[in-house]
Amino acid sequence: MVSNDIKVDRSNIPEAQLSNDFENLLNNGLFSDVTIKSVEQIEYKVHKAVLASRSAVLKAHFEHNTTECFTNVLESPLESDVLREVLTFIYSDKAPRVDEIPEKLLAAADYYQLSRLKSLCEEALHKKLTVENAIETLQLADLHSANVLKQLTLEFIKDGQAKLITKTEGWAKVKSVELIKRIYEYIMADDIDTDIK
Repeated sequence: MVSNDIKVDRSNIPEAQLSNDFENLLNNGLFSDVTIKSVEQIEYKVHKAVLASRSAVLKAHFEHNTTECFTNVLESPLESDVLREVLTFIYSDKAPRVDEIPEKLLAAADYYQLSRLKSLCEEALHKKLTVENAIETLQLADLHSANVLKQLTLEFIKDGQAKLITKTEGWAKVKSVELIKRIYEYIMADDIDTDIK
């Protein structure tokens, strides 16, 4: 058995362009076959195949006998700046403004079932977690089924921040007994387990 250890010089191979090529497709609208409109009625020329391949929600708009299927116009509940970011993510897998508007993008990612974008938003929100915004972050995570963010926020509260958090404006505005109960149960879980042993 003879083996050849041939080393290929890959320095002359260009970098992958797929992400940039798809982003250019979004930016120039070339060969678009559908229009998506923001709440403000700002229009984006897009491609059914791209939208459908990335989001089950968007795919459903074109799979059945829906108005969108016949008109090739899709009304989005998103504001134009958020919709633009969602479309950029759908086409390029990039989220350039995720650190600027993670709350809005989390809601949009949940709405369109974009799990990777949702995870990026959860990470960005976790980085911004403070005593002052912990309750709001927990409520946001609960609202959009962001389980990783919910767990990380509960850990943050449990790790000695609970007393400080009860003095914040967010805590004063909590209306959900379920949320308070969930925080209490999470904080007390280790104490209860210790008492049992």
